[in-house]
This record gives sequence, C-alpha cells and structure tokens, in this order.
Amino acid sequence: MDFQNRDEGEKQVTELARLGRASVRQVTLGGKICIEKKPLSETELLFYQHYADRLNARGIFSPAIMALDADEKRIVMELIPHSVKLAELQTPAVFQHLAGIHAMEVEEPSLPFYRACWTERATASALDALALPRTTIDFFHVVQAQSAAIFAGNRLITGDSNPGNWGRRANGELVQFDWERLTMGCPSIDLAPLINGMGTPAQYEAYAGQYLACRHRLTDLPTIAPETLVSHIAMAKAWIVIEVVNILLRSRHRDSAMYLDWYRQQLPSWCDEVAGLL
Repeated sequence: MDFQNRDEGEKQVTELARLGRASVRQVTLGGKICIEKKPLSETELLFYQHYADRLNARGIFSPAIMALDADEKRIVMELIPHSVKLAELQTPAVFQHLAGIHAMEVEEPSLPFYRACWTERATASALDALALPRTTIDFFHVVQAQSAAIFAGNRLITGDSNPGNWGRRANGELVQFDWERLTMGCPSIDLAPLINGMGTPAQYEAYAGQYLACRHRLTDLPTIAPETLVSHIAMAKAWIVIEVVNILLRSRHRDSAMYLDWYRQQLPSWCDEVAGLL
C-alpha cells in the first residue's frame, strides 16, 4: 500500500511495498528477465491460485505466472516494464477493470483473504501522532464508528489500487499487481486511491459517476446509489489516513515527519469540506 499521492501535481511518494517482508527481485528464467517474489502472503497466494486466471480471461490483467511453488510461497512472474502515472488510471478502462473485479462474488469467504477493518485502537494511535484540532479528531471518530459499511459484502475488491501497483506491458496492456490486500468490501476502497491527495466532494462525485457508468454495463452487479458511493469514497479516504499514519509509525520511515506534517496541514480543512457527505 503506497502513501497517498500528495497534491503537488502527480508526484508519487515512497512505496510502502519497500517496507514489506517479502523479497522482490529480478531473476532470469528461460532466458527472460522476470520478477521473483517470496515469501508470498497467504492472500497473494490465494489470488494467483484461484483468481488470476479467471480475471485474465475477462481481460483484467495481472502478471503472467512463470513458476509458482505454493510450499515455498514463491512466485516467478512476468516483468511489467512500464510504470504508470496517476492520470493514466483516471480513465474508463480502469473503472471498467475495477468493476470487472467487483463483479466477482466470493463464494468461500473463509479463505485467507486480507481482513480490512478500521478499529478504535488504530484511530487513537494515528490521531495521537497527528495532534490535530479537536473538531478534526471528533470527525475521525465519528467516521470510524460508521466505517463497517465500506468493509461489508461478499464482492471481491483489490484492496490496494494505488498507482504503484500498476504497470503497462510493451503492447500497452494495463496490468495490476501486488495482491496482498485482496479482500471483500465496497468499491470505494478501490476508488479512493485513484484520487490525488485528499480530494474534494466534486472529485468524488465525478469518480463515482464514471465508475457507476462502467458498473451498470455489468448486469450481475447490485445497484449502488451515487450519493452512497460518494459518501463511502470520503469514508475510505479517511480510513487510508489512519492506515498510512500507523504504517509510518511502525516502520519509523525516514520521511515520516514530512508526511505527518502534510496531513496536519490538509486534514482540518478537508474534514470541514467533506463533513456534509457523511
């Protein structure tokens, strides 16, 4: 999961993937340069064993698997050569990609999916570090109390759609990778990272409209009211703040102070702006 994009154009900041326990490196297999990742989490192993082929058949691409050893939790996969910018993910093709994922109903929720949640303890930890004004603190506690709505349901979501987890093949095909947070929940969790910085209500409405236009083409998906999705995007943005701050605290990242200061500057006015959505 990346830090949220700051509002300086499309500047992407340090990837949290670098703080993970898995080793990711280039290897050569059959004369081709590939990517080896190990150890895979149980969730990512689940994705490549049970969902990757089904999604690829729908034109929703993840890296091709060259070798997979479930016992060693090791995968060798296609190298995706080209990175993408955030603007490249703000297109109908991406909304269609995500809607296709969300169309997949999870029939066995007991499998090792990532379990996303927003707890009071996580909220208190992050807010203590941020030292925000009382009204802003109260806002986060109110949203946390309502947050079960964005984790409900039995539809698949990527759980981590930030720009650092996408690339392009040489033929231009868009590919999504890093499936460690594959889970079930509301589409807002996948839409929120595609909005630069904290975003605005107008941006949430625009993204919700574009996504729902793609979603409505898939007849096997339940209807979502636009105003509900807009509210859930704002909620997901707030949750991501708590997630990122706590990751910064655990990792003791060298740039933590800079990111925390950015949040301190942005969050009071943002909370005031989106309060009416919740």
